[in-house]
Amino acid sequence: MKNLPATAQVAAQQGAYLADCFNRMEECEKNPEGPLRFRGTGRHRFRPFRYKHFGQFAPLGGEQTAAQLPWDWVSIGHSSQWLWYSVYAR
Repeated sequence: MKNLPATAQVAAQQGAYLADCFNRMEECEKNPEGPLRFRGTGRHRFRPFRYKHFGQFAPLGGEQTAAQLPWDWVSIGHSSQWLWYSVYAR
C-alpha cells in the first residue's frame, strides 16, 4: 500500500477507478486482467490503482498563486493566477 497525498485529486481518481472496477466486476471474474501473482495461483481480478499527479495550486493572496505541475515545473505570480482561473473558474 502506497502513501498518497490526502487531496481531492487522489480521491477523485480512486473513485473513478473503483467505479470502473465495480462496473466490470463480472467480466473480470471470468477474465482476470492483473499481473500473475508471485505466491498462490491465478491472477489478480483488477490491475492495481495508479495515481497520476496533475499538479497543485496554492493561493498566495493579492491575485497571485503558486503552481506546481508535473515534471517539476513551478510557477509563482500573476501568470499562475490566470492558469488557476482557467482550471477552476466556470
